[in-house]
Amino acid sequence: MSIFSDVPQAPPVAVFKLTADFREDSHPQKVNLGVGAYRTDDCQPWVLPVVKKVERLIVEDDSLNHEYLPILGLPEFRSASSKVALGDDSPAIKENRVGGVQCLGGTGALRIGAEFLRTLAQRRQQHSNARLRLGTHLGEPQ
Repeated sequence: MSIFSDVPQAPPVAVFKLTADFREDSHPQKVNLGVGAYRTDDCQPWVLPVVKKVERLIVEDDSLNHEYLPILGLPEFRSASSKVALGDDSPAIKENRVGGVQCLGGTGALRIGAEFLRTLAQRRQQHSNARLRLGTHLGEPQ
């Protein structure tokens, strides 16, 4: 008997359930609102021609290797991404106040962003609590 035999099955992930519902729908004008990938009329992933072209260039480029990237990602990619997001003339970029990380896919980026915001919120809460405690000792109104 497996130690996992008593583990209940989790509910389906909403986005995959949406894709399954799309496949089952026979309406001729249905629209797939599921996983963010282009699809053929047969619901198969459709790879953009430019992606295929770049894949060939990567395979044929002997200067590329399979080394791990630095923990924050490729510095040139992070810099270029910041400029796309904020603009080349961004004061924050010019003043070196922008940081970034390279993530695997959209879900990874969302996770890292959420973790950052959670950490930031916890720090602000700790700072706020410390201020309240200090204010109590100094006789400040709360």
